[in-house]
Amino acid sequence: MHSSNMQMHGAYDMRENGLRKTLQLCYALFGLGYVCGGIPAIVAVIIDYIKKDDAIGYPLLQEHFRWQINTFWVQLGIGIVGAMTLLFVIGFPILIIGFCWGLYRAIKGWIYLSDGRSLYGYSQPGAPTQTPYAQPQQTVQANAGKRFCTSCGGQLEPDAAFCSNCGAKLP
Repeated sequence: MHSSNMQMHGAYDMRENGLRKTLQLCYALFGLGYVCGGIPAIVAVIIDYIKKDDAIGYPLLQEHFRWQINTFWVQLGIGIVGAMTLLFVIGFPILIIGFCWGLYRAIKGWIYLSDGRSLYGYSQPGAPTQTPYAQPQQTVQANAGKRFCTSCGGQLEPDAAFCSNCGAKLP
């Protein structure tokens, strides 16, 4: 490997590791939100919105940012409906179900991130090789002709059959 490729690969790993740490922080903030009344979850979703575009080229990490953002908004909606229906007795079960669902999503996301697993199955054998997230046009043009691993997002050599970063078999 040429030294410029090694430097680029090292920068890539540093960027990926930084994004992984950000996602772990956000999962922790979501969990803390259950104890502290939701304020940490608001901080987490703000961080998610700020950092999600940095994950372009890292499909697995894009999934986790999208997962956290979706979880926040759906849980907020469930909380609003539950609070509005508390007088009709149905609100309390709605709030309990919403609490359990959100906690499940936070725990599942954190575990899958730690294991390097896809939340939506995109890196599973036989699954689609592209995530459903659009990339800005300049990124697509900059990455024209480059291949990226669908499991870890690592840049691939042109003729590689396996990812040199995670060892995944390539389609």
